[in-house]
Amino acid sequence: MHNSNQKHQYPFGKTYTNGKAFRLRINSKQICDDLIGRFNITPNKSLTLEPPVLDNEQLIKAFIIGLIDGDGGVNLFKVKGKVNSIEIDLTGTIEVLNWVKNWFDIWVPNNHYKCAKPKQSMNSKAYRYHVAGKRGIELWKILSQVNVPKLKRKWHKPLPYF
Repeated sequence: MHNSNQKHQYPFGKTYTNGKAFRLRINSKQICDDLIGRFNITPNKSLTLEPPVLDNEQLIKAFIIGLIDGDGGVNLFKVKGKVNSIEIDLTGTIEVLNWVKNWFDIWVPNNHYKCAKPKQSMNSKAYRYHVAGKRGIELWKILSQVNVPKLKRKWHKPLPYF
């Protein structure tokens, strides 16, 4: 893994300092085949990803956490200066977002007559899906309990409030 916030000397003689990001390069054919075969991870995944074929609910939750970390967010909402809601949002293919929506509906059923559905982002091939309010809080609590690494800057924001 390479921390791009540090200066890095490349073989062709140039030195670059990028941002605060990490890049992981995998050179194992077996690992690459597993990422493609088990999780449908392909190049340009935000626009090409298909739902994974998983039957273990903990793996499904872990996969969704990874989607949120990579192409989504956990946001706080304030009313009159007080945080009272969490929004979980994701960007991706319509197939993956409908798959996520299905699991969210199983874990925390939506009792509203009008249920949020994935919608196409303006001027993009990507779609966006989000849940908020009490449902967002409950889903955050469920996903927060899964014992996998998570981006602290996303998942720890609600801790002082809920």
